[in-house]
Amino acid sequence: MMYDEEMMIKDVEKLFKAKLNAEIDCINTEKGATLGDVLFLANIPDDKYVFETLDSRLLNYTGFFIMYGIIDTPMREANTDNFIEDLTMTFQVATFDKGEKTRSNTLYKLLRYRRALKAVIFKNPDVFRNYAKPLVASLKPEAFPYDRKNIILTIGLDIKASVTAN
Repeated sequence: MMYDEEMMIKDVEKLFKAKLNAEIDCINTEKGATLGDVLFLANIPDDKYVFETLDSRLLNYTGFFIMYGIIDTPMREANTDNFIEDLTMTFQVATFDKGEKTRSNTLYKLLRYRRALKAVIFKNPDVFRNYAKPLVASLKPEAFPYDRKNIILTIGLDIKASVTAN
């Protein structure tokens, strides 16, 4: 069976669901953040992972959640017997902007969450089933309108890896 983009995305999703909260806990411990502190990072449950969908269900999410999807899949070195495809996925931690005076605390939390995302990938580069180690690019914090009343704040990673027909 060929290791394709569907399998790669599922592998990375499974990895984050298995390892991200442990990294979040490590960051909380290192920073001395405990439940109730303004910079305490809550764990992200498995039901708060959103794949390629920005619909009204998001409005039910409180706190932070994960948005992930495919950015690009260009083919290179393709012929009838073989191809190499570079898959770029994005994994981002997101939350709704509440317009609070302490918005900077939310941005600091986003930086900590991005650090946890990086740690998961850097500690588990073999998630890509014998392919080259992934290339990782950090994304800056972004704000984008979700609907007329809500803005989503995000931060995360773009992860690039290759699949081949061989």
